[in-house]
Amino acid sequence: TLVILGSIMLNGGIMAEKRLETLMSEELGIPEHSTDNWHVGSLLKELIQEGYLEKRKMAQMTSNQEQIFEFTYGPKAILEIGLPNLLRYVQGLGNFTFQDKQIARFMGVSE
Repeated sequence: TLVILGSIMLNGGIMAEKRLETLMSEELGIPEHSTDNWHVGSLLKELIQEGYLEKRKMAQMTSNQEQIFEFTYGPKAILEIGLPNLLRYVQGLGNFTFQDKQIARFMGVSE
């Protein structure tokens, strides 16, 4: 959960559905489809139901007029983990140093 939320944070606090699915399958090794109940779709569904992720419709559509979705932090992630704690986690993973402008963007603060 922290790796997924941290990836969303590094992406500016939102991530397109397809990009997140690709990250989960290619980078984290979670199967896209499976005969059991553990795969990208089921994990995303569980994280949404538990309140760690929020799925929103994007304004634009695909060229085939299909709806595009994006993910951001859910209320449980904000309350239980906290964005400052998530930022510290991300910084510790890669020894990242962020500028104030980046931190404000991660926290959803507009300038």
